[in-house]
Amino acid sequence: MLATATLYLGCLDSTGVGYENALRAAMLDDMTRFLAAQDAFHSAYGDYAGSIGSSETPGTGGAGVVVFVPSREKAVTLTYVSDSSWGATIVTWDTPGPGTSSVCGIYQGSRPDPYFPATMSPRTAACW
Repeated sequence: MLATATLYLGCLDSTGVGYENALRAAMLDDMTRFLAAQDAFHSAYGDYAGSIGSSETPGTGGAGVVVFVPSREKAVTLTYVSDSSWGATIVTWDTPGPGTSSVCGIYQGSRPDPYFPATMSPRTAACW
């Protein structure tokens, strides 16, 4: 309940630090929820999904589709690497302000792209 209250209070000021922190918290939460969706997909089909859609579709080699809906005004991009690796990023249309990160991501397995910071750890959402 405390996290919800903090997120709500941060949204009241659309120009301040609280708003920026709320955006980042929502994006990190989305990435953590996406990790859970990919884990469930992998558990069911033995491979990770290669795309995101409105209807789950089994498949291997990146052909599978996982269902995921990010929070308001955000978009997720998924990069399938292998049956043990993938990466996802999330961006927001809300403008967080100058000097504030508006991209967050998470990955499983090998770091899929040089765009992901080298300091990131697998299965841990981060913003940059």
